[in-house]
Amino acid sequence: MKILYTFFLASILFCLAGCSRTSESNSRIYIEGKMSGNLIAPDAIEVKIVNEGLIISETKLASDYAFKLSGPLVSSGYSELQINKKIKSFSASKPGCILNSDSKSIQIPAGTTYLIFNEIVLE
Repeated sequence: MKILYTFFLASILFCLAGCSRTSESNSRIYIEGKMSGNLIAPDAIEVKIVNEGLIISETKLASDYAFKLSGPLVSSGYSELQINKKIKSFSASKPGCILNSDSKSIQIPAGTTYLIFNEIVLE
């Protein structure tokens, strides 16, 4: 019985030691949205999340011109949603997003980890 009790306590200690809290060092970003406007074939439009110059996640549009992206953040600085076609306008679920001067990317404010683009209108 004493051996079983010791094994039980050791198991609990190992489980507790293996659990860790979520911290900024392992933050993730999740972005979803839908595109409209002058659309070509959905599989020709590429969408990427870029953070600190690194591609975090990339995909092509679904047949209904929707997309979902998720990936680990490299830093707590701003991220960008990059599209290989020019953006005319957009609306997002949170304020602070800015269309960059090249019109092919949207700057996402630092600290944003979840964002829905209600609509991204392409030229």
